[in-house]
Amino acid sequence: MKDRDTNQGKLILITGGASSGKSEYAESLAVSMNTEPKAQTLWYLATMHPDLKDPETVRRIEKHRKAREGKGFRTVEQERDLMMIMDLFRKGDIILMEDLPNLLANEMFSPALAEDPEGMSILQSRAALYAFLVRKILHPLSQWKENGIRILVVGSRISEDLLAVDESVAAYSDGLMFVQRELGKMASAVTEVVCGIPLCCK
Repeated sequence: MKDRDTNQGKLILITGGASSGKSEYAESLAVSMNTEPKAQTLWYLATMHPDLKDPETVRRIEKHRKAREGKGFRTVEQERDLMMIMDLFRKGDIILMEDLPNLLANEMFSPALAEDPEGMSILQSRAALYAFLVRKILHPLSQWKENGIRILVVGSRISEDLLAVDESVAAYSDGLMFVQRELGKMASAVTEVVCGIPLCCK
């Protein structure tokens, strides 16, 4: 996919199932967009909570770090509260955010939110949940795009079967569907990766 205007902000949503190759595709696309490395920065926005007690988390983090080696990425770790790094990026920069499901889980199930009676209302009210996600995720991404920053968001294939599991899982699945639907509207391109093959959806 050729980036025709490096001065214009844009958002690309990349989805796919587990082990579909979506991360590899997103990294390759981000690198291909980095045509002026002296005038722009290629960022890797890591959202996974670094739980060093979980061997699987450590393995996944290390896998992604090795995959990025030598590709020109500058890594920033921000598991939630994107507004805290709003001023880190400048016009023309490229952000690869890996990934949306982790960011959403970190926001919805953070200890601080669990201790806040008003915050916990997001699990009971769809309107409250959507307003929360607009403020915490959609607004920062939209603002970056408006500021001339190019963003690649790695999302996920969503299973509607999860909606019937329990209240918290249903709220999470509903939230992920909402955010990806809104990002799809905002995006200049949406791609689903299946078995390593990118399929253009928009």
